Amino acid sequence: MPITIRLVIFATIFAIIVGIALGIVTALRQYSRFDYSMTFFAFLLFSLPIFWVAVLLKQYLAIQFNTFLSDPQITTSWKIGIGLVGSIFWASLLGSKRGDFWKVFAIVFVATFAFLTFVDEANWLTDPALGPVLIGLLAVGIAFGITYLSTGFGNKAALYASLTMAPLTVISYFLVSSSLNSSSSIPQLLRYALITIVVAVAVALGFARIDRGPVVRTTVITALLSGHLIIVDKFMQTWKPYMEEGAVSFRPIPTLGQAKELLTPNEFWISTLDILVHLFLPTIALTLISFAGYIRYSRGTLLEVLNQDYIRTARAKGLNERTVIMRHAFRNTLIPLTTIMVVDFAGIVGGAIITERVFGWYGMGTLFNRAITSQDLNLLMGVFFITATLAVMAKRKSKEAALEELTIESGENAIANKEVEGLTQWQIIRRRFFKHKAAVASLIFLTFIIVFVFSAVDANFGPIKTKGWWKWSPDDLPELRFGDCPNDTIGCPTISLVPKFLGGEGIGLGEHPFGQDDIGRDYFSLVMKGTQRSIQVMFIIGFFAAIIGTVVGAVAGYYRGIVDNVLMRFTDFIITIPAVIVGSVIGAKFGNLGAIILAVYLGLFAWTGLSRLVRGEFLTLREREFVDAARVAGASTRRIIFKHILPNAVGVIIVSVTLLLSGAILLETALSYLGFGVVPPDVSLGLLINQYQDAFTTRPFLFWYPGFFIVSIALSINFIGDGLRDAFDPRQKRKITKKEKQNARAIARNQA
Repeated sequence: MPITIRLVIFATIFAIIVGIALGIVTALRQYSRFDYSMTFFAFLLFSLPIFWVAVLLKQYLAIQFNTFLSDPQITTSWKIGIGLVGSIFWASLLGSKRGDFWKVFAIVFVATFAFLTFVDEANWLTDPALGPVLIGLLAVGIAFGITYLSTGFGNKAALYASLTMAPLTVISYFLVSSSLNSSSSIPQLLRYALITIVVAVAVALGFARIDRGPVVRTTVITALLSGHLIIVDKFMQTWKPYMEEGAVSFRPIPTLGQAKELLTPNEFWISTLDILVHLFLPTIALTLISFAGYIRYSRGTLLEVLNQDYIRTARAKGLNERTVIMRHAFRNTLIPLTTIMVVDFAGIVGGAIITERVFGWYGMGTLFNRAITSQDLNLLMGVFFITATLAVMAKRKSKEAALEELTIESGENAIANKEVEGLTQWQIIRRRFFKHKAAVASLIFLTFIIVFVFSAVDANFGPIKTKGWWKWSPDDLPELRFGDCPNDTIGCPTISLVPKFLGGEGIGLGEHPFGQDDIGRDYFSLVMKGTQRSIQVMFIIGFFAAIIGTVVGAVAGYYRGIVDNVLMRFTDFIITIPAVIVGSVIGAKFGNLGAIILAVYLGLFAWTGLSRLVRGEFLTLREREFVDAARVAGASTRRIIFKHILPNAVGVIIVSVTLLLSGAILLETALSYLGFGVVPPDVSLGLLINQYQDAFTTRPFLFWYPGFFIVSIALSINFIGDGLRDAFDPRQKRKITKKEKQNARAIARNQA
């Protein structure tokens, strides 16, 4: 159990730091290239199944990287490719103007190329180290960065005190290096950290005369971060001895287990490094899925804070932008973010269960799988108790406002009057939605996928059955292809996308466009059938969750009092258990009854988030004047709820259900991957990935095609949901187009 908690803590902390940092930067660079790129990146991560990500990490960041370390030669093409990616990232972040963009691009490209050349020539990947010179330079950079963010360069005392920590860090490097040996321990490192804090406080007090608090804070943070460079250097020096261990054999990035056996006993640095490298891939997998939420949430929160009156007042008083952002906006942004932090800590446990399955960890996920398969109720209750306790601890600190973040203003103020003259509310919503290009493109793409998938192979809609146009069915067993496949593989894909005039075979599907599985079945028909099943399950879950969530939220929000308390406490009880755990129990019990029955039962537990949002909307709408007028007119409670309030809350329901569909297909595929969802002889996308993940190195197409359809469907739904949210939200600011800017400049010149 502590193994799972350790993994969750590492992933949560890393996701918080990276996600909030990127979210705030994207908010400050709103409507820039960087903002659009990070928005797409966040939606992409939202749409990735965690088991799919974990398998990819095993293949590329473990197996292939370990092979690369056997002869770590960075080719020129790799240097150019990495340099281009880094240049585009930093140029988009720092180059607000076209001229600045290309300057930053050139500088970063040259610096990245030079650094990779140095790493290649110095064999730094197999024998890394920082050394006192680089530690000193990095400490100076940390001092400047922390001072700028904390107090600004105008506070000379903070700047000088922070810079003083750089030479002290170098001196400390020589003083403590000999004591950082195999007998080191965590208490020893904590003592060094305490000494660092004491020295930093003394240095800060020596420079500060007035307002000592900011100076002390800045110096202590700088000292701790600079001191960590010494620890990082020691771990880097341990890297080569660690790879030379017999249990490692120069393949340091593990793919299975949580620790190596047979390492040198009583070697603190090697054993600690072993724990860290085993945490590396699972932490990245959980972080990639988790920190997308922090990006979107922190971006939206900061943009809302920047529109507040006190921010405009601070700017009007002449405060510089750094002070406005760091001292006023950033601190108030963190207040609502604390709610998602604690809730995410409990929710990420469900992802850890899947991750442990992929990486072979013996933690809570393994115990949970064993409890279900062996029907061990005591063990199952223990897992439920731990996960529920984590969620309850999070709930005590979370505020209801965080669960109602998508609440959309309704009623007479829902649309600004200046925007809607001569148009109905639904016409304005439709116009706003169709201005969201990504949402419109996603709607077209999703419609195409649904039509294509359900027309390709035979489909069942209850008593209605349709005939597909594809010649193979999932049950057919054509002859398995051998001779014309590359690398001595079998059943390779025949799809061709290169025209003949470009030297290809022409555009066409061929005999088996997605290849064949191990026994010769046409994989295209299997993927089409699996996509059909996943889409059906997705819509059924969304349908039942929408009905139950709307009814529960409406009743709780309208009646309030004891009815609200009873319904919301029951909702909290359901929320305390991660969806993967609930779904696994349901799948183990009802999965053999068919995918449709499984989807119905999953829908009975997927409504909790929607009910909280609808409740918050009803709490607001029930106090509006039009509701009071309906009561005075003698309208019944049923009529008030369903005829007056509910139509005005339809915006939040539509947006929430749309986003719920994305989570539903990811949940279904995750359960099928774990073996608790759709079961053979039925087919689903998650089941296909589970069956053929071991064939990734020899026949990767068996892994890629199902994953492509999962990601495409989830990504399209997420963009559609984002477009609907913008369409229903009156607080969204419309971006001024380039043509409108040109017209405004022309009018201004004519008037001048």
